[in-house]
Amino acid sequence: MLEFIGTIAICAACLWLVRYLWRFWRYRQSISTVEALALAVKAKADFVAINAGSDAAESPYFIAACLKGLADSLSYGSIASPLVAKAQLNVLEQMIGSPDDVAFIMDRSIESITDIRLGLIHARESFILLHQAIETR
Repeated sequence: MLEFIGTIAICAACLWLVRYLWRFWRYRQSISTVEALALAVKAKADFVAINAGSDAAESPYFIAACLKGLADSLSYGSIASPLVAKAQLNVLEQMIGSPDDVAFIMDRSIESITDIRLGLIHARESFILLHQAIETR
């Protein structure tokens, strides 16, 4: 009987560990997705700045900075300020809501960006949880 209980306990601990590692991997993937999107937006902004001037690239640079800041916030587990966090979350919501823009920025077809959109959704969930945790302190 004790062997059976021990086996059950070991299986439960292994399942907990697998679940923890899966969530951590998914969390890291969402951070990588946001960083990749930020780099792609910055590259497009650089292209726009070269061709149309720095004034035309102001909005893409802002989006790239917000996405990079959001990825850094998730990596370090801290938020600069609630106002900045709100702007970062708004930019992330825009990216999630416009798959055409994400496909254009990443130079991929709309069908091939499902993994990117899923990573952005997970990043949004993690960022909201981080923001709520910091607000309750």
